[in-house]
Amino acid sequence: VYGLLSRAIDCLVLLVLLAGLTVIAAAATNWWLLAILVVPTGLFCAPLISATAAALADRSPASVRGQVMGLHSSALTVGNGVGAPLVGLIVDRTSPRTGFVGIGLLGAAFAGLALAALATATRRRASSAVVARETVSSEP
Repeated sequence: VYGLLSRAIDCLVLLVLLAGLTVIAAAATNWWLLAILVVPTGLFCAPLISATAAALADRSPASVRGQVMGLHSSALTVGNGVGAPLVGLIVDRTSPRTGFVGIGLLGAAFAGLALAALATATRRRASSAVVARETVSSEP
């Protein structure tokens, strides 16, 4: 479905939806309700990976695009390698519900960090543009 959309959905929106739906899965009281609640969560996994790959490819110069995509793949591999044991640790020490909540909140925290980084980069770019305009306009 995601690939059929005429406009891409922002990566952070997909991440927040994935994280939020993961937290909601903690509300399951039996296995069949859990199976139903994780379906919408799963629907955002592949689109999030596709959206981040597309965003990185669009924003990176051709000369380093292969390296950027390799780093993206490495980040996914590390995330998968660290995420499962982390959730397992949470589940072993607390409960399965806490595992869903914990990893969902971690995803939301990553979205918040990414949003803060984007806001900082945007402010820096805007202030650099103002300085550049002032420098150009003050030259004789």
